[in-house]
Amino acid sequence: MVISRRLLRLAGLAAITWVTAEVVLFYLLGNAIGFLPATLAMMAKGFVGFILLAKNLRTILPRIAINGMGKGLAAISDAGFAALGAFLIFLPGVLTTLAGLALFSPSIRHGLVKWLKREKNKPGVDRDGILSLDATEWQEISAPKRKSRRAQPDKQP
Repeated sequence: MVISRRLLRLAGLAAITWVTAEVVLFYLLGNAIGFLPATLAMMAKGFVGFILLAKNLRTILPRIAINGMGKGLAAISDAGFAALGAFLIFLPGVLTTLAGLALFSPSIRHGLVKWLKREKNKPGVDRDGILSLDATEWQEISAPKRKSRRAQPDKQP
């Protein structure tokens, strides 16, 4: 993957938008319930996220040790997304908490696992990165014939 200036600008814009949205949501939460209760709620959310992350990592680490990472996310699949959700809950912010809570939904986790397995099993790309084509997708191109540069005998009449 080539990182272009356009991609860097988009990533920077996304980061600025994310931080701005987090600040605005925390400000709104602080106005609704007060800034001290909002700060305490964020701290409690982080503690709960840490406990959930530790619980889910105990589930994932033996799977990684047994299966290795050769299978990618398919080896840890459902529990991996639950751990990612717990990590997002652990992070400070309101949007990360909402994203983490969404990952605790079984339907969203199963949808993500299904999407990842479909992407991994796409025809044409092997697990080892070898590209394979169907018979209709390729044609044989013969090598161009080289012209002989042998000295031609002079023809005299």
